[in-house]
Amino acid sequence: IIYNLMIIYDFISLTPILMTIYSVLIRDYKLIFGIIIATISQMSIKKLTKNLNKDIFLRPKEACNCNSFNNGGYVGLEPGFPSGHVTLTTFFVNYMYFKKYNGDLFALAFLNFIPLVIGISRYEKKCHNIYQTLAGYILGILLLIFF
Repeated sequence: IIYNLMIIYDFISLTPILMTIYSVLIRDYKLIFGIIIATISQMSIKKLTKNLNKDIFLRPKEACNCNSFNNGGYVGLEPGFPSGHVTLTTFFVNYMYFKKYNGDLFALAFLNFIPLVIGISRYEKKCHNIYQTLAGYILGILLLIFF
């Protein structure tokens, strides 16, 4: 059962890539630009927090194969604040909400369920801790507000 869950978590890790491909296919250049800004922002914050040896900033010790393609090997104790998967997904789903479903509270709740599932999968896969996934969600929302 644990192996099956890991396969599911690995599949969920592909979500930001699929969202980016979708953005290109629909030629939404504003969304593509936002995805680029979200990616640069989360990567910059990780670099800024790299030397802060607090548990909140470092990935769990067991972190392994945590990039989108689930390869790359051991990344335990590398910077993981904030979760890039959650940042990008939060930005994407909320952008789509305001573009297509603005005012529909069910759509808002449903779409924000997606970053929640990704955050849980990143936590269960031991790629991030709770603080890193929450920070990814908050960063995604803040980027959308300023975008």
